[in-house]
Amino acid sequence: MSVNKARFLINGLALAALLLSLLVRNDILSAVAIFLCLVSALVVLLFHLPELSDVPRSNPRLKTVRVVTIFDILLVATMAVFCILVNAGKIVLPDTKIKLILAIYIALLIIGFGNIAPKLPFNRHIGLRLPWTVRDEETWIVAHRVLGYISLPLGLLCLGCSGMKMPLEQWAKAWIVGPLLLWILIPALVSGIFFWKKWKG
Repeated sequence: MSVNKARFLINGLALAALLLSLLVRNDILSAVAIFLCLVSALVVLLFHLPELSDVPRSNPRLKTVRVVTIFDILLVATMAVFCILVNAGKIVLPDTKIKLILAIYIALLIIGFGNIAPKLPFNRHIGLRLPWTVRDEETWIVAHRVLGYISLPLGLLCLGCSGMKMPLEQWAKAWIVGPLLLWILIPALVSGIFFWKKWKG
């Protein structure tokens, strides 16, 4: 498969996942379809990494990009299977257990990717892809180092707050969405200031 076809297929699968989430009313069918689309897109990416990531095969850091892609596939797969089983009534859990499972999942995502982030080579497809990080390698390095530094505290914050007595929906907004937003916004802001100062100077 050519690089252009692989790009087209990945974008098409991502768009299909978005449309399915909006159009399919059956929760189980929607979760299965989205899971298949996203995992398929990630598998296509995995098999075309050198071409799509702009990281040559000779670069030893290509292995890190592969690890991140496999990590993403496993996270999407485990969360999709969990959601399908919950919606099908195969897993019935109290809110306290769901909070703990979600907290562990998000903590693994944040800490796992945060540990890998500083080792990611400069590329346009995997990592914290912002207009300023994909334009300048130094800015890319700053963003991913900050991401690495803040990941452990934010992951532990998610885990530590899993026992808070709040309704599940409110808890998820405060202690899942909140840390995820901080995880992206802090390195985005720091690297944005670095980029602005560098090019202003």
